[in-house]
Amino acid sequence: MSTPVTIFGSQKNILKVRAPRLWQQSCAYTECSLHQLSPYIGKIKSSIAGELVDRYSKKGDLVVDPFAGAGTIPLEASIRGRRVFGADISPYARILSVAKLCPPASLVAALEACENVMEQAESLPKPDLRSVPGWVRGFFHPKTLCEALTFAEIARQPGNEFPMACFLGILHHQRPGFLSYPSSHLVPYLRDKKYPRSVYPDMYAYRELRTRLCAAGLWLRHR
Repeated sequence: MSTPVTIFGSQKNILKVRAPRLWQQSCAYTECSLHQLSPYIGKIKSSIAGELVDRYSKKGDLVVDPFAGAGTIPLEASIRGRRVFGADISPYARILSVAKLCPPASLVAALEACENVMEQAESLPKPDLRSVPGWVRGFFHPKTLCEALTFAEIARQPGNEFPMACFLGILHHQRPGFLSYPSSHLVPYLRDKKYPRSVYPDMYAYRELRTRLCAAGLWLRHR
């Protein structure tokens, strides 16, 4: 089936092909766990990215993604033995892409990377939360926020992309393994109406960073 469209002033018939059924299926339990480092709105499914890499390149080819986003295409290309060049204007995208393409080589190395940043962060002075915007303070227990701020101060340094990505991945959610008060995972907003403090006081208690961060790094390198 073809559909007429106008391209640069001239009409062309574009062949419409139904997407493979595989593209409609979830890949959450079959993809490389590094894809799940941290949420990214609008990212391409890893199964789609992998199939496109297989179809339009071969081992040793250079795959270029100038809008790399969460690094899905670069990671799938790297897994398949392609050389990779990725770029993105977003600092968040750069952190995720570097973390996925250059992760620690083992579980032990992943835990050591996280612990190293934690130890350096714990040596920093306690931050003054009065300098933090009120809307940010509204998401976290004060003690948790202090730990998060000092950790981010160290983790944003070059070479710490994997611990930083693990940290960003556990910032917001209502589940116990995350750092914030109950909130949305993708677009952070407080879910205090669904989970009022008076009914769910434990969800507004202090949440320690160290154990949650190490658990995230361990899970991501174990799968």
